[in-house]
Amino acid sequence: MGRHSTGRSNFRLSLWIYVSLALVLVAAVATVLWLRAISDTSEQVQAGECLQGDLVLPVASDDPLSAMKLIDAYNSSAPVVRDFCIKAQYTFDVDKAGVFVTAASDGQVSKLLEENKRTVTSVEWPTVLEKQVGVAARSKVDVQSMPAPVYPVADNAVASALVAAHSGGADVARIVSVLKDNATVTVSDSAEQSQPMIIVTEDQKPLSFVFTPIPDVKQPVRAVVMNTTEGVSEDVVRAGSDFVSASRVSDVPALSVAAVAANEALHEFDSTLSHHDHDDAHHHPEGVENTLFLLDTSEAMGADTGNGVSFHSAFTQGISQVAKEIGAQHKAVALWNYSSPINPGVVRGWRTNINFDDGTFGQGAASYVLGFGTGGRPLTRVSTQAAVEYAATYAHESKQPVRVILVTSGTTDSSDIHVLRDKLSEAVDLHVIHVGPGQKDQELADVAHASAAVNTADEAVPALRKAAGF
Repeated sequence: MGRHSTGRSNFRLSLWIYVSLALVLVAAVATVLWLRAISDTSEQVQAGECLQGDLVLPVASDDPLSAMKLIDAYNSSAPVVRDFCIKAQYTFDVDKAGVFVTAASDGQVSKLLEENKRTVTSVEWPTVLEKQVGVAARSKVDVQSMPAPVYPVADNAVASALVAAHSGGADVARIVSVLKDNATVTVSDSAEQSQPMIIVTEDQKPLSFVFTPIPDVKQPVRAVVMNTTEGVSEDVVRAGSDFVSASRVSDVPALSVAAVAANEALHEFDSTLSHHDHDDAHHHPEGVENTLFLLDTSEAMGADTGNGVSFHSAFTQGISQVAKEIGAQHKAVALWNYSSPINPGVVRGWRTNINFDDGTFGQGAASYVLGFGTGGRPLTRVSTQAAVEYAATYAHESKQPVRVILVTSGTTDSSDIHVLRDKLSEAVDLHVIHVGPGQKDQELADVAHASAAVNTADEAVPALRKAAGF
């Protein structure tokens, strides 16, 4: 049977189809807008995590290199504490710090904090790094059968105590005796012996020495959170706690019998030292200042010293060693070199390689100086004037004195010496080391605070150390 027409149009059905499609489209647009709104809100929340802005966390230390490693690692995590974006930053001033990082003994740290009128938030000082302890010698040694080593207690009493306990048994009285007998011995003095075997951590190894690790002997680096003061806020202390928690080594093994004996010996050793004795034992030379090395890299520095070693080699290696020693005294080290321009387009005779703001406490200069070559003529006066001007600016800004150590083979320029004399002051002193057989610039030596002459490779390091204030 056939379908009968109703006489009504099918337009009503088509209309409902269009309406339904429109509703679906509206729902889809609404969903997209809703998802975008969620995304925008999430981004706003993320951007708003630092609602309180930035907060600097000052970190002080008796081991700057370890502290800077920890600071870099912490800052790389973009830490946020109580709506503050935290930026850890090294400081020389214990009285301004929220955290103190130390490789020293409890007694040494306690005395230092007491001197700076600081107290700690906890008796627990977590380990945040471990440093390998070993022997520095002119060649690799067998640590199991080596003769009695040198213990540079003045530079690292903790490492000395740990090795004394490891090699001689957990006899506290004997370890204390080792510490007392070597209380004024330093790494640099020990390195001048004929066949030294020096107990150090790897970062204390003297230049050109070989480091042999002693198995199972590691020196802990610990972090201490300090209480608030007028200059250290509660927010800084909270940030300090987060720094220590984030830096903490999680898998530190329990102390061995030898380590416990070493700690007991250090406690007894520290208690027997007066404040004055401690200053002597730690060998902080009064004369060491922030130091700018200005090194002549002219062709004349390539001359042989008489034993197959050039003056250039002797002084680049010497500066590398002494720069690290200066940095260990918490002083900044800058490095410039000079000679007449060799490369096309270069018009001035000096190069500003490492400035005081590099923040590596001599390590940057110690590495950079080993890459210098030689060439050209020594434009000494104009380069020295530029270095002294920079030193004066830094001394004024930092409110700390600066020493410029000039190593020169002579002078081929004739800049007015009176201009240089006028720029020297109580805040900036100049030490001149004349190298080799070339003609000495006596006028330059006369305006300097001190001068010396070096004719052999062996004299390089002693001359540099004396000029630096050691």
